[in-house]
Amino acid sequence: MGLFEQEFDNRQQMRIARRMLTKTIEILAPLFTDVIVMATMGNHGERRQNGKANTSFGDNMDVELFDSVEEIFSKSPAFQHIKWYIPDNYLTTSVQVLPNTVLSIAHGHQARYGSNAQAKVVNWFTKMSSNKTKAELYDTDVLLVGHFHHHFSVEVDQRLVLCATAYDLSGQQWFSEQGGGSALHGVTAFLMHNKEGRKWSDINIY
Repeated sequence: MGLFEQEFDNRQQMRIARRMLTKTIEILAPLFTDVIVMATMGNHGERRQNGKANTSFGDNMDVELFDSVEEIFSKSPAFQHIKWYIPDNYLTTSVQVLPNTVLSIAHGHQARYGSNAQAKVVNWFTKMSSNKTKAELYDTDVLLVGHFHHHFSVEVDQRLVLCATAYDLSGQQWFSEQGGGSALHGVTAFLMHNKEGRKWSDINIY
């Protein structure tokens, strides 16, 4: 339904997204002494021909947006406390956000097999994070995804799998027509800790 619902061309969409991300960082970054910005690649950012990705995973407008914004802020002395984690060609980004505390983010479209959205992500994550060759993904404490439009959270052993809500209602009809139901929109926020036990708390949707 993308073309039917589309109001802006690609250049205009990128301009809007760039300005939103830039404004967010302008507001939030001065409030903290250390800031981490993480990016990941989703299926909507893929450059495709006839429905197929025609180059690499990394040729993706999602991370191209973050490349541009990083270059903007890298010129300003006031924003040198920001650390940027933008993947080159990987669909998952894992960062030690606190000592012995790892946050991994993935869009979630690579999780494909299971009876429902939660099962798909848990099955994928269990398989991937059991492999030590996956580096910091193996040490993940919280996995955050977003592909499935609605909130869910589930503990897998001593780790948390969390799906963020969609910010707007675009695509909701397609989601519901496939049996996904009607999901409330919003912004997902939570805290992370490096204490023993659960390394997350205060999951909220605004």
